[in-house]
Amino acid sequence: MADKKIIENIKSIKKFLEFWTKFHEIYVNAVSSSKKTEEDQYASRTMEDNFISTRSLVNSRFQDLMDLLSVNHADRMTKALCIYEVLSVESLSEMSDEKIEKIEDFWTDSFVFLSSLLNRFQTRKKRLEKFNRISLAIRGIVKKVRR
Repeated sequence: MADKKIIENIKSIKKFLEFWTKFHEIYVNAVSSSKKTEEDQYASRTMEDNFISTRSLVNSRFQDLMDLLSVNHADRMTKALCIYEVLSVESLSEMSDEKIEKIEDFWTDSFVFLSSLLNRFQTRKKRLEKFNRISLAIRGIVKKVRR
């Protein structure tokens, strides 16, 4: 049987990954609308405002996830730098094309980071399940031998 904490961590990472994916969709929509004509500036502004307002919620959820996983501050700043870079975006309408490309790279890196976290915990879960099966089998054999 897998550890309850590991199962909780896996569920939390999956939930955050879904949330992060939706946040990325908001970003893509906001960036694409900011490149449209001036007639669409109201829609563009609304999408950018949506991105900016959602950003603080995402940041809060990410901090909660890192606390749940017991990731220390130094590791957060080194391994999750890509996420912090995305969360530091202040204005989409004023970003240059080069900055947009760089942010897209951070998005890609963030998905890789989050997926690797998920894979790490899923691997731990499988190892524990395998270990527990072997352990139970050995206990069963020992009990039979003692009788």
